[in-house]
Amino acid sequence: MEQSKFRLKEYEWHLIGLAAILVFLIGVIGFRSAGRGLLDAMYLSIQLFVLQSGDVVPLVNNYLQLARFAAPLITAYATIKSVVGLFQKNLGLMFLKNHIVICGLSNKSLILLRDVLSKKMKVVLIEPGSDQHSLLNLRTEGTIWINEHPADITALRKASVKKAKAVFLLNDSDELNIEIVTNIYNLFGSGLTDKRVLCYVQIYQPLIEEIFKSHQIFLQPNDMLDSRIVNVYKRGSEILINEYPLISKDFSEDKKQLKIMMLGFGKTGKSILIQAALLHHYSYQTKLLVTVIDKNAQKEINSFRNDYPSIYELIELDYEETEIEKLTINNFRTYLSSWNYESIFICLTNDVLSYSLVKQIGQLRSGSNIFVAFQRNSNLTQLISEGELLKRINTVKYFNIYEKTCLYDQLVNEEIEKIAEIIHQKYVESETQRGITKEQNKTLVDWDNLPHELKEANRQQAFHIKLKLNSFGYDLVPVNHPPQAIDPAKDKELLEKMAKAEHIRWMDEKLLNGWRYAPGEKNLLLKTHPDIIPYEELDEEAKEKDRQTIKNLPDLLKLSGKKIIKNTVNL
Repeated sequence: MEQSKFRLKEYEWHLIGLAAILVFLIGVIGFRSAGRGLLDAMYLSIQLFVLQSGDVVPLVNNYLQLARFAAPLITAYATIKSVVGLFQKNLGLMFLKNHIVICGLSNKSLILLRDVLSKKMKVVLIEPGSDQHSLLNLRTEGTIWINEHPADITALRKASVKKAKAVFLLNDSDELNIEIVTNIYNLFGSGLTDKRVLCYVQIYQPLIEEIFKSHQIFLQPNDMLDSRIVNVYKRGSEILINEYPLISKDFSEDKKQLKIMMLGFGKTGKSILIQAALLHHYSYQTKLLVTVIDKNAQKEINSFRNDYPSIYELIELDYEETEIEKLTINNFRTYLSSWNYESIFICLTNDVLSYSLVKQIGQLRSGSNIFVAFQRNSNLTQLISEGELLKRINTVKYFNIYEKTCLYDQLVNEEIEKIAEIIHQKYVESETQRGITKEQNKTLVDWDNLPHELKEANRQQAFHIKLKLNSFGYDLVPVNHPPQAIDPAKDKELLEKMAKAEHIRWMDEKLLNGWRYAPGEKNLLLKTHPDIIPYEELDEEAKEKDRQTIKNLPDLLKLSGKKIIKNTVNL
């Protein structure tokens, strides 16, 4: 019944148009039957819709009788529908608050839109006319659609962004997203607001992100606009590595060196490689061995090196520049016989080609984990992921970057945000107990006043807690889970290993974000820090900070409803 109503609503204007044409034709027949010529009958029939020709003949036949009543009724219905629709939209916008605003409709924001609608949240979409709107029937589903450019400040004002719960900018163009958030920032500066509004801005290119973070939008954290940079590809790769850990649960070899293959080296492939390299480096303290196969391998690798100059501290990379669609099963037999690849990541934009590669590699039964990272949400993607092939090859893991990432809970990520805030609070408490003042350490401020980059550093620490524990044979479960909680820090040898791993993780994150070593005090502006050195070279005070990070884990996790247990899988 609901589906029938939905389809009727979707085609309502089409039905009104068809009814108008039918009544027009009946009117023509009526006037012709009354002796009028064809053109005259057509003209008079049109006038029926505005009550101007119904009484021009002495004898009204049945056709004309029907037409002269039906035509003005259709006109009245269409007029009322338009006026009511406009009134409802403007009235709805006027009283909106705690709603979601989506600026621009892309493949990413379309998935987010469907997700927030499924949560029964109020949504405003700012997007100029698009065929996708008729397919989704957004108004019927509960979306208020503003048919204007998403960067238009008038449209942003109409959308009541200052009263919103969150604003999302997930367009494919970094430049467009920056233009929109700049206009939102200016809008917030034009008047007071009584609530903090979250604004999630998709930025992919590291250079643009670096430039953007120097803007007042991020340098003035007290603003009621809380802007946060999101990278769907980075977030997606974090989820992938978290769901399917690259590192086995039994952490028995300290200096193990794994090798992975990347088939395709675009945005997804690069993001996955960064997360895999970070995890591998602090887990095994060796460089991850990587083979990249892409038709533009050298160009993409040069771009990757320019974006992340320090990446070669974490990886050893070789590549083959070839057209992937021309690879045969014999090529893969050669690759896999020359090295035992721990994982093979297929990161292509062509779903059919991805499927073909899975078939070929799967036939070799190499034992390598195969990760297929789809980027689109098409019927073909769904057929591939649900098909029998992926079920038969048990080493294949299907992962849709957009579907997994472009969801409200994943983008907002309240759990990680909560843990990150607690991490910062404990840091402030620890430094204060040591007698350090705000004048000596500018970062000893509350969470809301902390600069964006330092917030992100705390979020990264929070995210890697589970991965780090996994690599040492531990796991996280809810506090009401039956096994007794364990504190790894009670084992001094293990505490030292985990503290070293934490330091390596912290240092690698700093290096990837453009920081470097320099003696003296850390400098946020120049991005220098005296502790960007090997763990063994740190003084005891610096080492104790890393140890304290591990010691804080049980209490920190308890506050977020989690506890640490020994992982019994694969032991």
